[in-house]
Amino acid sequence: MGRVNEADLEWSETQNGETHFRRKKLAAAAGGDDLGAGLYELPPGKLSWPYHYHTGNAEAVYVLDGTGTLRTPDGETRVDPREHSTVRPSRAGPSRPP
Repeated sequence: MGRVNEADLEWSETQNGETHFRRKKLAAAAGGDDLGAGLYELPPGKLSWPYHYHTGNAEAVYVLDGTGTLRTPDGETRVDPREHSTVRPSRAGPSRPP
């Protein structure tokens, strides 16, 4: 079992147009090579990743503070603090986490 405390990890920053976030790669630091798990911090009004989809793994979204918008082929859904959403892998089309 891999284990890591997020306080021990450095933030990396990505900024490109509307995309702007800071991230700590939790799974990678704990040896989770087949798991994508990270802690993200987004400035108000900015986006995480471009509209996309995963074919090999689900994506978990959990909002600690603030609100976000989860965009899928079915439309947009507001995600409030302390809410968790799961986006299943699909070839049907992209989604964008908050």
